[in-house]
Amino acid sequence: SHGIQGAVFLCTMGLSSGAAFLLTGAFCMVAASSITLLHFAQREVSWFSFLVSLLVFELSFIIIALVPYDVWVVLSTEDTQQTHSQLLVGSWEFIYWATFLL
Repeated sequence: SHGIQGAVFLCTMGLSSGAAFLLTGAFCMVAASSITLLHFAQREVSWFSFLVSLLVFELSFIIIALVPYDVWVVLSTEDTQQTHSQLLVGSWEFIYWATFLL
């Protein structure tokens, strides 16, 4: 319920429905991953190690969510010859460089 309300709020801020959906999903995954890692992490783990683990979790979930969305965008804009949205291009660039730096 809160995720849908958050997506509606983001749409009213001028974001497209796809961007609002991706941002809402990413926020939910960050929260779920943080709770899971906090529960299972040993107490003597440093915050730096925890944040790196959280980043690795998020990158894997983002890739899993972004691939079907990217395929859908390409198939839906195939007839109109439109270019990729800046959201997709920026997302893939972020994933590439974050993975490279890790």
